[in-house]
Amino acid sequence: RASSSHRPSVSYYRHAFTGRLVVHRIGHLRYRAVFLPPALAAELPLDRHPRLRMAGEIGDVPIRGAWQPAGERASGGHYLMVSPAICRAAGLRIGDEVEVRFNVEAPDAVAVPEELAAALAADARARAAFE
Repeated sequence: RASSSHRPSVSYYRHAFTGRLVVHRIGHLRYRAVFLPPALAAELPLDRHPRLRMAGEIGDVPIRGAWQPAGERASGGHYLMVSPAICRAAGLRIGDEVEVRFNVEAPDAVAVPEELAAALAADARARAAFE
């Protein structure tokens, strides 16, 4: 079931839905993935950003990634790859239903490690060059 609502007392994420963890095949490669429900996909700027960056949670485990186009051979739609580490942390197996909560991130957003952020904060010239 797709919904842009969230659990107000628990989550600050703008988008949420319940999906199923599946195996998504691309050629000979196989990925663990969750597909974005079409109703929710219609609300997102996927026409301008086909690989739409996101940050959120699967279950209660933090995740960063991108909604990626699945292609014609996979019936279209967009999916999020879910790493084995996230599956382990969330206790997920293929076929499990999972709650996905997320916010859309800016296309040029970069996660800055703490050490780099501290170095940039201490050096105005370096910060200006980085930005």
